[in-house]
Amino acid sequence: MTVPSLDFERETFHLVLLSRTGKETELDEATVDRLTGEHMRYNVKLVADGLLLAAGRVVGATSTRHVDAGGPLVGLGFWNIPREEVLHLQDSDPGVRAGLFTAELVRFRCPKGAIRFREP
Repeated sequence: MTVPSLDFERETFHLVLLSRTGKETELDEATVDRLTGEHMRYNVKLVADGLLLAAGRVVGATSTRHVDAGGPLVGLGFWNIPREEVLHLQDSDPGVRAGLFTAELVRFRCPKGAIRFREP
């Protein structure tokens, strides 16, 4: 087997890993539904505004990985704006502000062009 060349351009994204905090068990169902809806609308607007490249829910995960000592990983968000801006926007997320979710920011590097995002 021939090892492919590792001489290629790379690009780096900021990746937000969203996890549950367990607070949903302390809230009534209507409040959880409202906060989840606000979280989703907030992210749809960020994508429409061209700030967030893509976001989505993690489903069917079998991993027990926990983020920020919270619950299991439930969502991902890809960004290509400055780190400080991502931190501010993730902290402004209604679900994060209310304590329903925690967000961990990591860098994700891959071959340039390996991931493509549709235009908002």
